Amino acid sequence: MINAGQSALILIFISYRYSMKEAGIFSIAYAISLLGMTLSKYGQRNFQVTDINEEFSFTEYCNSRIVTVIVTMLIIAVYLGIHFLTGEYDLEKMLSILLICFWKQIDSIEDVYYGMYQQHGRLDIGAKRYSERLIFSTGLFCLFIMVRLPFVITILLVVLLSVGVALILLKIETKAILGENSRKNEPNRSGALLKTCFSLCISSTAAVYIGNMPKYLIDFYLDDTVQAKFGYLMMPAFVIMVLSMIIFQPIVREMGEAVLEGDNKRLSRYIRKQLIYISIITGAVVASVGVLGIPSLNFLYNTNLTEYSWNLIVLLIGGGFYAVSQFMMVPIVSMRKQNDIVAIYAVVTVFSMLVGTHLVSQYEIWGACILYVVINVILSFFLICDYKIRIRQVGS
Repeated sequence: MINAGQSALILIFISYRYSMKEAGIFSIAYAISLLGMTLSKYGQRNFQVTDINEEFSFTEYCNSRIVTVIVTMLIIAVYLGIHFLTGEYDLEKMLSILLICFWKQIDSIEDVYYGMYQQHGRLDIGAKRYSERLIFSTGLFCLFIMVRLPFVITILLVVLLSVGVALILLKIETKAILGENSRKNEPNRSGALLKTCFSLCISSTAAVYIGNMPKYLIDFYLDDTVQAKFGYLMMPAFVIMVLSMIIFQPIVREMGEAVLEGDNKRLSRYIRKQLIYISIITGAVVASVGVLGIPSLNFLYNTNLTEYSWNLIVLLIGGGFYAVSQFMMVPIVSMRKQNDIVAIYAVVTVFSMLVGTHLVSQYEIWGACILYVVINVILSFFLICDYKIRIRQVGS
């Protein structure tokens, strides 16, 4: 819940203390940083947690994560440099996005530790440390915004202090949980891990790219003011995703055990319950936000979004399907059929790029909302169908 509220809360403070330009910059920066974070995580979390027999050691997971973080930041730096040199981004926007992307890489480094905690049955400890760091980082961000330091300086201070706090919190628990790891890091094992999870990296990164594609297209075709408005409207949709994650994240390891034991009925039971939970959460959020959403957003973000009430409803429905698609990747990964996910996301990515360009350029925010719901409906449908096909093959 803190993770979902982070960008929403920071955006509220930015909207009151800075202009719509900074709000728009933060919105696209957060979207790009999430894509970068997902790329550097490399899709390993669910693989690591379901690695019950420890095919790869924690050291190998760490080494591979260092490589992915460095490569990701280099890619982002080149991308932003090109936009700066072509005049599409000014210096403030380029530096702001770069720093926020670096800030979210802290989450990527932490993730490999929290995956190890969950692998050893201590997800609770990872959740506590992550919550503490998020509270510190978010509170610090809001505090510096209130002081109204230059926007880039604010982000820089948050990044530096967040790194220090993350290192302290990770050091507290890791040695006690891991103990003396007698397994030595074998030559090329980290490379083998990267090769094994490559398809997961592609699919998880594509998932975030597709989920944020409306923002990327707005950044390309429209301006920071439109980006800010779309960012405001998107915030309630994240609530659905995070509430569903609260339910399914703790059972990822159990789903891996069910696959390992060949207990398909138990696995299917987990999936049915989660899909019901997501449906209930989506319905509840749509009902409540449909009535109170626009007035609340107007107040929180010091703006007027009255004309976008239907846009908000469409985005909430899309958020429900996004939660379904994210969840359905878990059982497919548990069955080690991650190549299926890559194929599905490749097709949907091409489709969304072709259709999205027309929708956003012609219909602006409304087109972005329609794009968001359509691609997530298609993804959910294909992933559910893939799971059913695979589970029947195993059963036969």
